[in-house]
Amino acid sequence: MPNPHYRKGYRLEKKTARILEAAGMYTVESRGSHGLFDVVGISRNGLVLVQVKSAGHPAGPAERQELAEFANCPPGTVKLIHTWRDRAREPEVREV
Repeated sequence: MPNPHYRKGYRLEKKTARILEAAGMYTVESRGSHGLFDVVGISRNGLVLVQVKSAGHPAGPAERQELAEFANCPPGTVKLIHTWRDRAREPEVREV
């Protein structure tokens, strides 16, 4: 059985993907890749890259800077951090 942190991360990434899909985006989840972004949303209006965090593991200053400086994406790409508080229906959303 996977560890509880993996299961929680999986669940939160799925919740983020559902939000993007409800906004009309096609989503790709990069679970387990240990990359910068966990969920990618694609639509004709653009690209959204999302780092998903739980409230217990918020993005620190160094991680936020690394996300902000990620330059290998098309112009107009939106980079977000979704921080999920326990039992929250919606994430706290911060644009990087």
